[in-house]
Amino acid sequence: MDGAVWGRPETKADVVSGAVRLDMVEARRRARALAGTLLARGLDPSAESPVAVCLPRSADLVVAYLAVAMAGGVIAPIDPTLPELRRRDILRQLRPAFAIAAPTVADAFAVDCAVLAPDAWSGVTAADVEAARSALDVPAPDDRALYMIFTSGTTGVPKGVVCTAANLEHLLRWSLDDHDFGDGARISVTVSPGFDVSIWEHFVAFAADASLHVVDDELRLDPQALRAAWARHDVTHSFVSPQLAEELVALDWTDQPTSLRELYAGGDRLRKRPPATLPFPLVNLYGPTECTVISTGGVVRPADDTNADTYPDIGVGLPGLSIAVVDDELRPVPAGTRGQLCIGGPQVTRGYLNDDELTAEKFRLLAGPDGVTRRYYCTGDQVTENPDGTLQFHGRTDGQIKVGGVRLEIGEIEAALTAHPAVDRAVALTVTHPRSGNLRVASTVVTATGITAREIKDWLAARLPRAAVPASVLFRDRMPLTHNGKTDMRALRAEHEAALRDAVATLDEAVDGGTDTDDHAYVFPVNQEQRSLWFLWHVAPRSPRYNVTAAFVVEGALDEARLRTAVGSVVRAHPSVVASFREGRDGALELVAEAKARHAGGDLVQVFDPVASLAAAVRTADEQYNEPFDLLTGPLMRVALIPVAQTDTAVLQLVLHHTVADGVSIQGLLEKITESYHGRTLPARPARVDGQPPGVDTPPGVVAFWEGRRDTYRPLRLRREFDPELADGSAVEIRSTGRLGERLREAAARAHTTPFRLMLTAWMIAAGRWAGQDALTVGVPAHGRSSSDASSVGMYVNTLPVTVPLRDLDFADVLAAVETELALTDEHHAPFSVIARAGRSASPLAFDIVNSTFSLELPLRLGIGDRATRLQPRLDSCPYPLSVFADPLSGDEVNVFAQFGRGCVDAAEVRGMVAAFLAQLAHQADATPDRPGVAARPRRIEDEAPAAAPVGPSTAALAAVTQAWESVLGLANLPPEADFFELGGDSLAALRIVGQLSAAGYPLSLADFFRCPSIAEQASTMGADDGHR
Repeated sequence: MDGAVWGRPETKADVVSGAVRLDMVEARRRARALAGTLLARGLDPSAESPVAVCLPRSADLVVAYLAVAMAGGVIAPIDPTLPELRRRDILRQLRPAFAIAAPTVADAFAVDCAVLAPDAWSGVTAADVEAARSALDVPAPDDRALYMIFTSGTTGVPKGVVCTAANLEHLLRWSLDDHDFGDGARISVTVSPGFDVSIWEHFVAFAADASLHVVDDELRLDPQALRAAWARHDVTHSFVSPQLAEELVALDWTDQPTSLRELYAGGDRLRKRPPATLPFPLVNLYGPTECTVISTGGVVRPADDTNADTYPDIGVGLPGLSIAVVDDELRPVPAGTRGQLCIGGPQVTRGYLNDDELTAEKFRLLAGPDGVTRRYYCTGDQVTENPDGTLQFHGRTDGQIKVGGVRLEIGEIEAALTAHPAVDRAVALTVTHPRSGNLRVASTVVTATGITAREIKDWLAARLPRAAVPASVLFRDRMPLTHNGKTDMRALRAEHEAALRDAVATLDEAVDGGTDTDDHAYVFPVNQEQRSLWFLWHVAPRSPRYNVTAAFVVEGALDEARLRTAVGSVVRAHPSVVASFREGRDGALELVAEAKARHAGGDLVQVFDPVASLAAAVRTADEQYNEPFDLLTGPLMRVALIPVAQTDTAVLQLVLHHTVADGVSIQGLLEKITESYHGRTLPARPARVDGQPPGVDTPPGVVAFWEGRRDTYRPLRLRREFDPELADGSAVEIRSTGRLGERLREAAARAHTTPFRLMLTAWMIAAGRWAGQDALTVGVPAHGRSSSDASSVGMYVNTLPVTVPLRDLDFADVLAAVETELALTDEHHAPFSVIARAGRSASPLAFDIVNSTFSLELPLRLGIGDRATRLQPRLDSCPYPLSVFADPLSGDEVNVFAQFGRGCVDAAEVRGMVAAFLAQLAHQADATPDRPGVAARPRRIEDEAPAAAPVGPSTAALAAVTQAWESVLGLANLPPEADFFELGGDSLAALRIVGQLSAAGYPLSLADFFRCPSIAEQASTMGADDGHR
């Protein structure tokens, strides 16, 4: 380092910058004078004082670098072309007491900062230099801070990296030992100050006694002009951006004079290989600022048949550096396995300025490949080690993105783009959708031939998951570059987001006008349940709150290709799962793209890399469940296969958004996946076979019914008020013992009811006792379909509030009240939004606290192993304060999964409620007596019981019904055509009437009571004979 800074008296090297030529002897004389000025102004060499150097590429910059190093200060380069706010952010962290800056930016420094002009050396006398000579002649320690580079921070605030003299000295030794910088070498200065390569360009010239040629701004980005300038000035070495390197090596160098010995590329990914005829080597360099500019490098092999489809590698680690490739837990991975690149050794810098926490996070003590524990910098870059020891770069670990729940690699998308014969260069990036705020893929393409965005999309669609197909494709003659010569991703992103805004506006106009979209989508109005979810999605577009899922642990070898084929077949049979939504002129619209339904199916399946354990697979399933959907773009279904390493076990998961599917839909989808997996062909169906027809206006009588109930709701009183915006989700899962599921089914058969109704009754009793309530309202599912069309897919399910009294009632009374309420609410089925509006004015919290109990079998019969065990993934966001899913149908036991908002109830409380529920259920399963009567007419998908056949009325039955009605309602002389609801009847009155009729020998189910609301209709259900039944 001393030789690099102080130089040789006999040097013939110089600096050329435009019309200025400065030999290095004079440059060091000026630097010595400028260093003396800094010392005379009070710079303390032992204090590692930062000196901001805010100068353009020039001879002045050369002098300034040398001067600060001579004075013992810390060089802090700042590009003067940076935006003013960016410069101020850097200076705010740096707080320099000294600066060397051009007059145009001098006013950016604080008043207590001594700002020296670049020619401040000219006013220094011999006496001034002599006074500072003693300090200048004291060798500085190698571990002193030499320079500081500010890089982009993830928070948007630049972070300063502190590098020592020893760090840079190791890099310079490799540069001089492994590369030909002797005998008249001239290095081209092309990169901007502030980029760490600027330090290397200058100091390798200082150390090698080489000359520097500063390339004019108007030439450094023009490959033709740059080549000519290098030839005129005998440039032997140059560092350029990968994009410029690719353009340079693509030029015709035949018969072109060149003095270049080596061309270096770095700072970004190199995507093209040079031709075999290139008259100089192209060296691909890689290195984070935190490891002193360059950490790996290697000469790029020319393109041939063996490497045409792969990007150039980034070479091998520099001598003396330790290269480790590790997994997510920082453990070494085998060669050929993708992992994070960690770099250890003498070039690992101190860390970040004034940020010990970030330094501790990124710089870690690890055991290297040689078993030695040393300090490593964890780069966040993904690589694999090739068989020859070189490293293949795959992009950032945080370059792994999720779009629509599908994990994608930006690098993989770019590789597929550049594989197209018409594409010269391509960049893939993520952009934010202008309406939803969700991420989408976009790509910018450089091409010399005519090609359309549709051709690009089709090319990618044939090779990558559909989520990787760009939402926006733009074309450019060349990529925009930052001041550091890297691709300007911010500029590209802004272009794409502007293009998407225009596209959304155009599409909205097309949909409002009733025309088809570019993908020939069928456009349908939505039903009322979908409309409610569409509104809620706009309130929280990044929330997974309304995702629905089914997940299984599958044991046995699963055929991935057959699974993709099966899912594709199901999508063609149920195209609504790849729908998207728009707001049209008259309300929300559902768009089902025909092409998407034909081709997207297999792409909805994401097969993950094997994970270490079943627990890790379950965690991944949880992540998939919690990944939001984009309703504006779709698709609204995804399938994940998560294998467990070194086993035949995997987790298979379906996730859909509630707008296109409910729990019953998942059941149908699983059955069809099973059928298709085993070879049955599923017929493709028109887009609108699935999905409940658009809702019509709710009849006034139904609205009046719910308005009349507004004062009856008794939601479960939890410990804290529920806030949907703070509904941080958690869950508990408890399984019964003693074959409770089997006993429950037997009890339901004895009582002529269903397991669902027994469970709902037990839950209401247990929860009501826990809260000390004498009545309780619970939200239960109601389906706008019968079992005959249960295999269809769509948003049918609705939540209806059911309220029953609890005080002084035994289990049989509560069960009867539950059955009454279920029948009554089914007769007045309405969208939950209508019910909420009808009841909100008097009881605003009634619909913020709804408890859901649900029973449903979700089968998976792939026949690929011993079993497929149901999982219940955890949702981080809870739509209700408490939702209880009890499943008695899939085994001998009852499995209870309770999901709750942590802000309003504790896990211990939920466990207590669930335990009380199971205890109540176990007691009742054994205590439920035989109960006479006709099974209720099935209103719900859970209730699988035959309906009673109505026959003509008998005189005795008519008299019995009339007497019971008049007794309970307090009315006289009721005609046979009297309507129960028009007379003001309610569920408790119905319960008492049914009880009187049963006691008189005329049993009538509550479902039939409400299905037949007149005296004559009820009497007809009791048969034609006059005898008691």
